[in-house]
Amino acid sequence: MLRPGGLRGAPQTLALGATVVAAGFLMRIVVHDSLWQVVVGATVIGMGTGIGYAAMPALINAHTPPSEIGAANGLNTLFRSLGSSLASAIGGSILAASTVIVGDFAVPSLGAYQQIFAVCGGAALLAAALVKLIPHQPSGHAA
Repeated sequence: MLRPGGLRGAPQTLALGATVVAAGFLMRIVVHDSLWQVVVGATVIGMGTGIGYAAMPALINAHTPPSEIGAANGLNTLFRSLGSSLASAIGGSILAASTVIVGDFAVPSLGAYQQIFAVCGGAALLAAALVKLIPHQPSGHAA
């Protein structure tokens, strides 16, 4: 819950989650020699995503008039789905554009994966910076 004048709350939690996601993607770019390293990087990304997803309803509820909370949370779900679909399409395009031949098959190159991870990490850092612009005080309604 947001506290008046407090230093913690949903915006800071969302920024923390986005920063953890960015760190996970950085790990995926740099450390990828063993399966366990890939799993750790993916786990860090998942933890950051969970932190961010947990903060969103509190942030939405704090800044939305009570009569619109259901619609606002529904839009949050819709935009999560749209973002996931768009990210999948962009990622697939990047992977298809940079392949290497292994035996008889064309497979995505390591550089293509690193490019995707860099784009995702950059987007997470941008989100972490932008969420800091959200006011601490709810502006939509009185608590």
